[in-house]
Amino acid sequence: MMDVDRQLLAEKIRAYHKKELTKNDLALWAYECRLSVDLDQMEKDDPLVHDVILTLIKYSEQPQLVPPRDTLQLYLSCLEGTQKYVTQVEGRRWSWKRFLVVLQHLIGRLLFFTMRVYVIIFAIGVMVVNYLVLQLPEAFESPKVLISFWAGLKNYLPLSFYSVIEQQIADPQFYVFIRSIRPQHEMAQIPLLHLLFALLALLPPTMVVKTIIFTIALPMLGLGMLYYWFVTWEIAAKVAFVFMIEQKIALLWTAAGIGIPATLAFILLLIKTRSYQTK
Repeated sequence: MMDVDRQLLAEKIRAYHKKELTKNDLALWAYECRLSVDLDQMEKDDPLVHDVILTLIKYSEQPQLVPPRDTLQLYLSCLEGTQKYVTQVEGRRWSWKRFLVVLQHLIGRLLFFTMRVYVIIFAIGVMVVNYLVLQLPEAFESPKVLISFWAGLKNYLPLSFYSVIEQQIADPQFYVFIRSIRPQHEMAQIPLLHLLFALLALLPPTMVVKTIIFTIALPMLGLGMLYYWFVTWEIAAKVAFVFMIEQKIALLWTAAGIGIPATLAFILLLIKTRSYQTK
C-alpha cells in the first residue's frame, strides 16, 4: 500500500511546477496511487487528497489535456493549509458565497466583452479615417469626395444610419470643424502607423498572446496609447475653443472617443498576457 498524504501530494505538484516532473509523470504517479489505495476510504479520511488524485488521474486518461496551472496552485494552497478547501460535493451545494463567485465571474466576462466591443468600434473608426487620409487625401477638404465614398456603402448599412451620416458630411461646416481640430504634427501625417495600431487592436488578445505578433502588439499598443492621449489633449483644447465649452467637458468628450478606448486596447492585452502566463 502506498502511503499518500497532503505533504507528498504538495511535493509532487511543486516538482511539476519546477518542471522536475512532466504532466505524464504526475498523471502516472496518480494512477499508481489509485491502484494501491482505497479511494472510498480516502474520500472519507481526506476529501482533498481524494479529489486531487482523481483530478490528476483524469490527465492520464486524457493525454491531450494539460493540468491548468491555476487549478494546481489552488490545490497546492489547500494542501499547504493556506486556503480552505471546498469539496466537490460541497461546491455543488447552493450558497450565497458560491453564487457571488459565479456572479463576479459573469460580470467580469461581460465587462471584458463590453470593453472589447468599445475597442473594436474605435479601431474601425481609426482604420476608416486613416484609409481615407491615405487613399483620398482630399476627403476632408470637400463634401464631394466624402459623399461619393459614402454613397458606395449605401447598400451595406441601415438606411436610418446612412441618412444621418449623409446629412452630416454634406454640411460644409463639418469640414470647417474637421480642419480646425485636426492634429497637424508629423505623426498625424503617417496613416500607415495608425492602420497598424488599429489592426493590432482588432485582433483578439487571446490569439495575440499565443503568437509572435505579441512582440509587436505589446509595444505598439503601449506607444499608441500614449500617442492617442497626446492627441486627446490636443483635440480637446481645440474643441473647447471652437464650441466655447469648458476644457474639462471637452476633454471628457474627446477622451471617450480616443484616449480611453486606446488605453483599453493595451489593458485588455495585458490582462490576457497575465492569464496566459498563469496557465
